[in-house]
Amino acid sequence: MTDLSLVSMDDIWEELKKRNEAVVLIDMKTLDNNRESSQISYKGGQFTCIGLIKKAEAYIMKSIMDNNSVPGEA
Repeated sequence: MTDLSLVSMDDIWEELKKRNEAVVLIDMKTLDNNRESSQISYKGGQFTCIGLIKKAEAYIMKSIMDNNSVPGEA
């Protein structure tokens, strides 16, 4: 199996786009104590991608409500 830590984010993104009709990637990095960086990338129809984002939001909210889980632990 390929060690994905050796694969660039650009290559991973390109592969995800090849495998899916629509895909949304949102990432965030902490740069230091005062700064964060985030990026949003998507492939597919704009309304389809909005639907994917809304579906993800509903899934995470349901998980929180069902399990009283801490966000990010899904």
